[in-house]
Amino acid sequence: MKFKLVLPALYLVIALLAWFDFARLPPDGLANLGLMLVVMPITALDLALRPTSNPGHSIFMPDKFGYYGNHAVFFAVSVIIIALLLWIVGAAIDRHRARANRR
Repeated sequence: MKFKLVLPALYLVIALLAWFDFARLPPDGLANLGLMLVVMPITALDLALRPTSNPGHSIFMPDKFGYYGNHAVFFAVSVIIIALLLWIVGAAIDRHRARANRR
């Protein structure tokens, strides 16, 4: 099994399901909860970097594309970053398993 392909693929399926769930819900404060959970590392970084003078304003989410557009930009970029990191982790696991099998 190639972890560098399986890990990002599973994550992308989960992200796609979360997006479909978000898109069918009305635009309220709880609709984006699933999205934020799927991209939790980016969400946590966003929360940590927010200014104390305006803690309700996300620094990673744009304000010019409307509710769904803003969330789409934030979510898509976050998913790509996390999928890339999972690919890197999967590649490291594959290398480690290949070395262990040679011994």
